[in-house]
Amino acid sequence: GASDGVQNVPPAIPVVKGWNLLPVASMNVSSGNVVADTYFANLDWNKAKGWNATTELWIDVVSDTGDGDLTDGANVVIGKGYWVFANKAGTLIP
Repeated sequence: GASDGVQNVPPAIPVVKGWNLLPVASMNVSSGNVVADTYFANLDWNKAKGWNATTELWIDVVSDTGDGDLTDGANVVIGKGYWVFANKAGTLIP
């Protein structure tokens, strides 16, 4: 078969209830930040943690404050992985 014009299929990552190690992936850009609530929008998540190898400290990723303005939550970085606590099973679709 021909491979001309074949594009990548967007990933769908299964998530279990509890802690999950999840990547921050993008089909459009290779680096940058994404608002955590936007990236994890289809998950029922409670908390996320990232590791800073330079400082050797965990970084808390917090959700929106509940006012409906998703821009006041924390950011996640494309190309990094985060431990995310999911309140129920679901699927992450970056």
